[in-house]
Formats: sequence, C-alpha cells, structure tokens
Amino acid sequence: MQRRQCGRQSTGRCHQFFQQRSSLIGICCDATGFQCTPGMKDLIGPQHSGSPFDLVRRSSQSRKIACIQSCAGFDQKFRRTVLIQIDHLTQQIQIVVNLLHQSIAIDFAVVPTLRFSLLYVCVILDHGRRRILHVNVTTNPTAAWAAQQIVEALPWETNVQFLFRDGDGIYGEEFERRVAGLSLRQIVTARASPWQNAYCERVIGTLRRECLDHVVAVNERQLKGVLDGYVRYYNGTRTHLSLAKNSPISRRPSSKRDGTIVALPEAGGLHHRYERIAA
Repeated sequence: MQRRQCGRQSTGRCHQFFQQRSSLIGICCDATGFQCTPGMKDLIGPQHSGSPFDLVRRSSQSRKIACIQSCAGFDQKFRRTVLIQIDHLTQQIQIVVNLLHQSIAIDFAVVPTLRFSLLYVCVILDHGRRRILHVNVTTNPTAAWAAQQIVEALPWETNVQFLFRDGDGIYGEEFERRVAGLSLRQIVTARASPWQNAYCERVIGTLRRECLDHVVAVNERQLKGVLDGYVRYYNGTRTHLSLAKNSPISRRPSSKRDGTIVALPEAGGLHHRYERIAA
C-alpha cells in the first residue's frame, strides 16, 4: 500500500498523526528547557505542563501505538519507522533529563559599590531544579577561592559529575586540581559563547534585575546578606515555568480551607511570598 499524500486538504487521521508528532517536539523542548520561538509555537501547539519526568512518561508505549494507529493511510513499513523514531526521541529526552540532574554550573557577576570599588559574586547553580546551591562575595577572586566555593556547595555524597564554566582566568591550575579531586568533569564553554552556559547566565541576569539593580552595595558583608535573603526567596518561593510553576525547593499547594491569603515579605521587602494562613 502506498503512502497517502498529506497536503492542505488532508484531514482526519492523517491530521491527528501530525498533531501527535508536533506534541513530541513540544515535549522535547520542555524537557530540555529550550524556549520556543513564536514560529515554533504554531507548530508545537499548546504548552505542556509538568516535570520533565512527567513529559517523558506521557510518551509511553500506549500513546506511541495510538499515534501510529491514527495514521492508517500509511503502509506498515512507514509506521514501523515512525515508531522507531519516537522510541529514539524518548530515549534521548531521558538521557538529557538525567544529565541535567548530574551537572552544576559556576559563574561570576561584577557589582560596583558605593565607593566605586568592585565586588565579585560567585554563583553555583544546580541544573536539575534550577536551584542556587551557593553564593559568595569577594574583592579578590582567585583560583583557590573559587575552588573552595565548589567544595562548600557540594555535600559529601553527591551524584554530580559535570561542571559547566567559562574560560575565565580565575579558573587556574589550583581550581582544576581541586575540581578533579572531586571527580567532576569540567565542561568549558567556547569563547564569547554565554549561551553554552545558559542556565547560570540567566540566573545572574535574574539576580541583577530582581535584586542588585534595587540596592546599593556598601561592602562584602552587606552585599552577602542581601544575596542570602534573595537566594532563600529564589529557591523557596520564586516559580519557574520549566518546573511546572513550582519553585526549586518544591512547595505544597494550598487550598481555600487553609485560610486567607497573606503576603509575607522576603528579600528585604523586594519580593513577597503569598500563603494561606488560618485566622
């Protein structure tokens, strides 16, 4: 049996098949954290919700079989080919999800002070839940100091295997030696390619827009206190679309029976956490 040509006038089961294929593209984009352009949204359709593991689970064997059966106009060989491609795509998504939960990233931000000196903010981010693991401030970043931040950010027992960083001169021989002692594989981004460390770069941008642009740094101690307050807000309150509108440290959803909504100030009053509290 020959394949049916799918043009503009094709409807029914053939149209359902391509809707399923577009949904798989959307699942891949959501699971890997990529942002879809307006042109891609027309192809993908509605945005998917849920964690990456839920998105992978939706591509179960029953759904794949239903996807193939919905395209009855194609021959058996073509349907087997599509099934193999969907299996391969599901495996690739699972690999990406596993790698995200085994990798962290480090980067620095420069903050001017009231006396026109410069402070360097070190940010270490967990890729799996977009959680800020560690933040610290110094006036003189060295390789030994940067390596110590990695040691302080990771617990004694961890499954982290990859460290993403740029080629800054701060990461010298001492840094590489200490990181190698932690059994971490360093992934160095290309020169002038911040998108290769996109998660950490975006967190630093968020940190500037939502915190640093609203305060004036006086010294290391004052800036460290401001950053600690924002990190608590970022990890425990701030929602993320890639986490199904949950925070890096998961929050329990509340109901109307829990009480009235109360605004709790966080990060020195820059942001608020809204909770239902019984009267």
